Amino acid sequence: YKRQALGYASRGCRAYLGVADGFQVDVAFGSAATVVREKLGGLNGDRLQPGDHLPCGTTAARPLRYLPSQSQPRYHDRITVRVIPGYQEAAFSRLEQRRFFSQTYTVTDRCDRMGYRLEGPAIQCELDGILSEGICHGAIQIPSDGQPIVLLNDRQTIGGYPKIGSALSLDTMRLAQLRPGGEVSFAPISVHEAHNTLHLAHSFHQRQPLLERSP
Repeated sequence: YKRQALGYASRGCRAYLGVADGFQVDVAFGSAATVVREKLGGLNGDRLQPGDHLPCGTTAARPLRYLPSQSQPRYHDRITVRVIPGYQEAAFSRLEQRRFFSQTYTVTDRCDRMGYRLEGPAIQCELDGILSEGICHGAIQIPSDGQPIVLLNDRQTIGGYPKIGSALSLDTMRLAQLRPGGEVSFAPISVHEAHNTLHLAHSFHQRQPLLERSP
C-alpha cells in the first residue's frame, strides 16, 4: 500500500478523514468512535499511539471524492450561534436575556468534544440549580459563575445547571472548529425557523456534486 501523510487543519482546529466502509474495529453502542474519558470504542478506548494500526474495509480501491472548492466549509475566528430558547428561559430576566444575546463571548482553553466553556459578561439565573435532567446536543448551560457552557457530542447524559436554550446543530459544527480565543455571539431563533433552516441545509447538501480523482 502507499503511505500518505496527513497535515494539520489550515483553518479551524479539526480535520477529518473519510474512509470507504469505515474502520474495522469493535463497535460500542452502534459506533466505532472513541470516547477516551469513558474508555469506550476505537482501539481499546484510548487515543491513537505511535505504531497503532487501524484496519479498514477490504473494498477495492475507489476514486477519492471531494467537494468543489466553492462548496467546502469556510471556518472563521468569530461566529454567530443561533439558539432555540428552552423552557427554562423564563428563569432568566429580560435584562439577562438581552445581555446574553447582545454580548460577545470568548472560547476558553476548556473546550473539547464534551463542551465549550465560554467567557464574557456573566448571565444570572433566578434558579440556583435544578434537578438533574437529560441533556440534548447543543444545550447551553449557565452555571453559578454565569459563564455559558455549550454541550457537544461527548456531553454527559444528565445535568443540573439551568439552560437558557439550545444551539442549532448546524452552528455547533462551526463552534467545534473554534480555537481558544475565538469569539462567539448568540442570536435567538424559533423552533419553526430552526426546522426550516435544517431542511434547507439538508436539501442543499444533497444536491452538491462530488468530484473524483484517482488515489
